[in-house]
Amino acid sequence: MDDAPSTPPPAGRTVAQVAKLAGITVRTLHHYDQIGLLAPSARSDAAYRLYSEADVTRLREILTWRRLDVPLAQIAQLLDDPAIDRDEVLRRQRSLVARRIDELRGLEAAIDRALDHTAETGATMDTDQDIIDALGGFDPADHDAEARERWGDTDAFRESTRRTKEYTADDWRRSKVEAESIHEALAALWQAGADPAGDEALAQAEAFRAHVTRWFYDCPPELLRGLGEMYVADPRFTATYDGPHGERAGFAAWVRDAWAARADQG
Repeated sequence: MDDAPSTPPPAGRTVAQVAKLAGITVRTLHHYDQIGLLAPSARSDAAYRLYSEADVTRLREILTWRRLDVPLAQIAQLLDDPAIDRDEVLRRQRSLVARRIDELRGLEAAIDRALDHTAETGATMDTDQDIIDALGGFDPADHDAEARERWGDTDAFRESTRRTKEYTADDWRRSKVEAESIHEALAALWQAGADPAGDEALAQAEAFRAHVTRWFYDCPPELLRGLGEMYVADPRFTATYDGPHGERAGFAAWVRDAWAARADQG
């Protein structure tokens, strides 16, 4: 009896298979293909996209960088540089991941302390250290002297001081969560190449203006414009958006343009 003909190995994985494997959407893979970041290496007889093992490896690298908040354009440069040292890339990724883990562990410890205290006393923690923990380690007092020198005579500073001196740790936490939500939405728009004067960016600019007004001081559109200019004029503010090592270079300028576009609306 003749041996049955062997079935040829598959040329690769389909879009749906890769999306399921990576835990992302088919739409995301299509977008990566459209911008030239990850093009499938082959096509099936029915013209379906097929991803090779090398394609899947590239996708893993892309998703690792994305989880570290690196913009897609910068990821493409990293992956397409012929002189790139893959081992060095992995070491950089590991270093960034380790730093993120340390930050999250610190936040986890702060939450655990708050939970333990609440369980023991039935009361929330409102000490200065609790507020610092709620802000992820940022201490407003570290910048108080400079803030007073630069803006102490302004109505905004006086109003912010009046409000925040009454805030509990929970107030700070809620403010921080709200601000981070807006920041993440802005980052997603910037990374997608959205127009800073487009409707989506303007909506987030308005959300931020409302956030400042709700938590700190009245923020009319022209004051919002001034805040945007400060983001690119002061390196410390720039680093909040562009990243401490410039890994999101251009984000601060994009936010400034969005704030200016919102201010232009009046």
